[in-house]
Amino acid sequence: MRNATNGFNKIRRCVGRNLGTIVIAGMGPGYELALVKQLWPHVKLIAVEMNPITIAIAKRRGRLSHIDHFFHTALWSDVRDVEFCLSGESSCILEAQDINVPEPCTIRSMTLDILREQSQPWPEPILLWLDCEGSERYILPAMSYKPKFINLEMGITRILPNMWSALELWNYMTSINYEAIIGHSFSRFGIGMDMLFRYIENKDMSKAVKRTEQKHTKSHLNYMKLLK
Repeated sequence: MRNATNGFNKIRRCVGRNLGTIVIAGMGPGYELALVKQLWPHVKLIAVEMNPITIAIAKRRGRLSHIDHFFHTALWSDVRDVEFCLSGESSCILEAQDINVPEPCTIRSMTLDILREQSQPWPEPILLWLDCEGSERYILPAMSYKPKFINLEMGITRILPNMWSALELWNYMTSINYEAIIGHSFSRFGIGMDMLFRYIENKDMSKAVKRTEQKHTKSHLNYMKLLK
């Protein structure tokens, strides 16, 4: 939890204490939900998770009590049936030993816009926290509104064939008028990097691409040092 606490404290210094809504897409077993409510006690907290095993763990630990709206769904670019395979899930394996879930699971997806319609209102300002293992490529372009803040997991290289690399993701955020304002290590294991982006209205972001590449190069070198 130490990295999570440090990460959230850094974010609070950037976004302030008066966030209206936090949307956590990919809450996992909900380790950080209590911390979020502690740092922003009056925030409207919305959580999304597709993995029935981690949802069962969160329920068992009483973590869903911190959430205002919970959705068991997969976020995607449209509405469809998504087949979720549990065999590759190694996280929380000790906590999940006695949880039986039929495999494979079929889950109905939704877009962020539909999620917003079903959990209105979303008081401003909004922090959207995406931890969706590469699905940003499909979720973000289908989003019609612009949250004030978006936190993204920045994979240095593609893990899956259709994932954006960190630089591709960073450049996409720049193209839709988001600027990177802080990077932090959020992982429980101390590796990897998250990046907090802020939406800038009516600003020409064309000059930001070069700065993005420079920042990414420095972040890549720091990341590689962590792995050694």
